[in-house]
Amino acid sequence: RRAGVKVGMTKLQLERFPNIEVRYRSREQEDSMHHALLDCAHYFTPRVEDTATDSITLDLNGLSGLWGTPRAMAQKFFCAADKLGLDAHVATASNPDTAIHAAKADAGITVIAPGQEIKKLRSLPLHILSPSDEISETFDRWGLKTFQDLVRLPKLKVSERLGQEGVRLQQLAQGE
Repeated sequence: RRAGVKVGMTKLQLERFPNIEVRYRSREQEDSMHHALLDCAHYFTPRVEDTATDSITLDLNGLSGLWGTPRAMAQKFFCAADKLGLDAHVATASNPDTAIHAAKADAGITVIAPGQEIKKLRSLPLHILSPSDEISETFDRWGLKTFQDLVRLPKLKVSERLGQEGVRLQQLAQGE
């Protein structure tokens, strides 16, 4: 993205980027790694949600006696995933959506303390919210780039112009 590459570009269009290597997806490898990640997660807790092909969430409530602080838990999970050869992005937060967005944004480990959601999320790019194409285009037209840009808009105006999806995206950007 930083180099100007966009989803949907053809191989011919990508050839003008000298430092870009085209790699083809392997669904079998992706599925295998996803199952390995799920197995790793089940070592830590039986409360695992298979959120998406590239995301899982773990409910670690009540497990601090076993795994320690949220940072220690995240570190242990990160190390376990690393031993499997996975380049994991791990985040802890008071709600799963906040953790998922933080993990998508930053490699390594991110720990968000309760009440710090807005502070940690505000600089994240809006594409992490996965808005529809129509809403994404509207964000571009309005000059919105970050979670904070969206949070600053009046809720009523967001609802009037973008409907319930816009309201939901604004709530997610606030860490709600």
